[in-house]
Amino acid sequence: MNTNIRFPEIKPLKIERYAKIISTGVGLPDRVVTNQDIIDTYGIIATDRAVRYSVGIIERRWVEDEKLEDLVAMAISQCLDRAGVGIDSVDRIIYSRLLGDYQIPATSIGALRKLGARAGIPAFDMTCACSGFMHALDLAIRYIDSGDDYVLVIGGGITSKGIQKWKHPNQKTVFLFGDAVVAMLIGCSEVKHFLASYLMTNHLLYDNAFIPFGTKTSKRRCKNRTRVIQHECSKRRCGSSKLC
Repeated sequence: MNTNIRFPEIKPLKIERYAKIISTGVGLPDRVVTNQDIIDTYGIIATDRAVRYSVGIIERRWVEDEKLEDLVAMAISQCLDRAGVGIDSVDRIIYSRLLGDYQIPATSIGALRKLGARAGIPAFDMTCACSGFMHALDLAIRYIDSGDDYVLVIGGGITSKGIQKWKHPNQKTVFLFGDAVVAMLIGCSEVKHFLASYLMTNHLLYDNAFIPFGTKTSKRRCKNRTRVIQHECSKRRCGSSKLC
């Protein structure tokens, strides 16, 4: 890998108003899916024991009728109940997501509606893939420093819908995906709990993973995607080049 990128040095957090984790919460769908369930459903040549050994996963949750905003609201409710803080006392909500119920409006706003918030709380979604929660937490710490008393950081989402609809998932990655949302309430503190924040980006890995759902998709990716679609459709003998 090219290492000609100069990454930033680790520096202490220059903040005067400290932050701490007050409480956490989780939103889970009801359906539990075991490794054996996936093996049987998709005819995968593998064993539960092998999956546990290779990725360390025994089971995961997959949605049925639940929407993402339902899981977000569930996680927020549990988090705030544990802290004894009402939703209208929250100064800001940051949701790091992969995919939302929609591109717009933000899923965090849908959760506020579902929770019946009466205050016009600033809420926004951000997309940074696997590192997103750390970026959101970094922002929350800085918002506390700038005057916020409570900031909700949300992470996670729904990844199984595509697998369940496609019917022929990638056998190497299908066991990794589960559905859940977590919430963390950040508040002010007299003691410095967060000592440093180190975030960096390596743009040379830009093409390692992508979701072709935007304004730019290369011809190479389109051609590869079309071949996959045609291959899957031919296996179903529908004679169509579209998703069946």
